[in-house]
Amino acid sequence: MGIGLKPLLKGWSEKKRLKEIYPLMIIHLYSLSTASPSSRDIMKMAGKSSLALSDASKIFSKISTLVEKWSYTLHKAARYVASQISEERVKGFLQRLSDSVNVNIDLRDFMKVEYEKMMANKIAEFDRAIEKVKRYIEAYSAIMTSNIFLSVSMLLTSMIYGIDVNRVLILTIIAVVASLAFIAFLTSRSLPRDPILHNDPRRPEKLVSIEKMNPIILVTSLFSTSLLILSPIKLNGFLDPISAPMLLAGAPLLMIGWIGKRWVKSAREIDENYAPFIKSLGDALEVSGSLKSACKVISINDYGPLNELLRRLRKRLELGFEQGKAI
Repeated sequence: MGIGLKPLLKGWSEKKRLKEIYPLMIIHLYSLSTASPSSRDIMKMAGKSSLALSDASKIFSKISTLVEKWSYTLHKAARYVASQISEERVKGFLQRLSDSVNVNIDLRDFMKVEYEKMMANKIAEFDRAIEKVKRYIEAYSAIMTSNIFLSVSMLLTSMIYGIDVNRVLILTIIAVVASLAFIAFLTSRSLPRDPILHNDPRRPEKLVSIEKMNPIILVTSLFSTSLLILSPIKLNGFLDPISAPMLLAGAPLLMIGWIGKRWVKSAREIDENYAPFIKSLGDALEVSGSLKSACKVISINDYGPLNELLRRLRKRLELGFEQGKAI
């Protein structure tokens, strides 16, 4: 069973990665097509773009290999590779690519249509996600109202029948928090993906570290909060038995939130400076003719957090690294 399960998990993981990389794949191919190279050259360049396309670059590398080494026509190579892929959107794209090449449609026009269609689908998905979140928010409000009514009812019942009021209140609070947390979890899962916080396998190591720490700290904090609330040991002072555990358990969450906020701020600054940086680099590269000279020319400008990355790139190029490895 273990032998049969391993390929299944591998296929599922590959399918998931292709689904995540699909929008970037369309954008990348559309960008390449705007330079109007031949279709074969675009497949070859995409096959070498592992840094941008990750696993998706292997698809175009296979197509390029079939065309150059095995004398396949481009549309047959694309059709054959499509038959080996289980992810529906990527498979459908390759099939449409094969058909367009077969009827001699210009690849630039084809990719423009694919790009516009993808953007329209993204807008529709965003609208659907927002509507779904609105329904969850309405459910959240309704559950909160019901929980307030339940809390009052439980309090009155405990007073009438002589039940321990503190114990009833604590159990009621736990039930309220659990139900609202579940709705909040569903809401967070339905929200559109954050443009900065993502689960791409090539994401920065610092983001990976934060994401690994987050669930551990969250579970620990929730567990310690429940344990301290239900504990017979009470803290004497100006804090009540519920506020004190929440403050103590919330301190680690505050720390991870502060670290994450700093990282998000840095990432936003990089995004804001990237467009002028890449435009300046392209202009300088066109004039100077070499990446090393272009880096030297634009190093006098201020690109915020990108300055350090530019300095490292320039240093590697000056040391004789190949451009691909230096980047």
